[in-house]
Amino acid sequence: MAELVHQFDWYQATVPANHELIIRELLANVSPSAKRENGAGQWSYASSASVTLPDGETLSRVFHGGSNPHPNVSATGDNAHALAIVLRACFPAHRVSRLDVAVDMMGVDLFEDVVRLMSAVGRSFKLKGEKIIPDDLDDGTTYYLGSRASPLRVRCYEKGKQLYKLTGDPVWRPFFPWTRIELQVRPQKEFKSQAATLAPDAFWGCSPWTRELAAGVLAMDPSPVTMKPTRIADHERAVRAQIAQYGPTILRQVAKLGSWEAYVDDLKHRLGVDQAEAA
Repeated sequence: MAELVHQFDWYQATVPANHELIIRELLANVSPSAKRENGAGQWSYASSASVTLPDGETLSRVFHGGSNPHPNVSATGDNAHALAIVLRACFPAHRVSRLDVAVDMMGVDLFEDVVRLMSAVGRSFKLKGEKIIPDDLDDGTTYYLGSRASPLRVRCYEKGKQLYKLTGDPVWRPFFPWTRIELQVRPQKEFKSQAATLAPDAFWGCSPWTRELAAGVLAMDPSPVTMKPTRIADHERAVRAQIAQYGPTILRQVAKLGSWEAYVDDLKHRLGVDQAEAA
């Protein structure tokens, strides 16, 4: 099998930064001809701003204001990967709320072969599979594996036929053997931050069933990825939060007492540790 390319096809995140700064970075990095268009809010955001091209194509959207503490930024399709690159470079502390990883393949009868493998994985792991067959087969069939409510879901569809349906342009007919498989990930809790650091292909390691699917369909052997925080991770996050909040105070106290040794002795005394050791 030829080397496969894994790209983000959807990327959505909350970003702890001023929305004007985010918009400025997007305008500067996604396209030299991009422009800003302000719009209405959505969900509980008061306003939005779209980064668009002169032909009207929306590259990304930034929702901001209202009761939410941080802006929400999103992009879909081919623009999602570009957005991920900008956010990871300029705002690495963002938290991902949804991402899709897409892989494209070409081959006659490939779609049905992939669906058979997906169905087998579904039976093995007791996952729900759903096949959507249109009245006109030229519109393209889609197969879903996994629950709509699950943090992980995979869909496979006939991409060439989808583009033919959307455009009506016969130029897409030679691309009918084009099959796309997409992994949809909705990170939960602390995994939102970790998701902002992982390469697209790494997400196939998020569960035993996605690893088996990647092995059978994509000839991959992805490393396991833990989506739920462990006790060690919880402790490390607590330590980092402590340092972020009290680090300057600790350094001032060390300077006041004259050495780290004196600071540790003073801290042990305040905590009652020296008394416990003496007992």
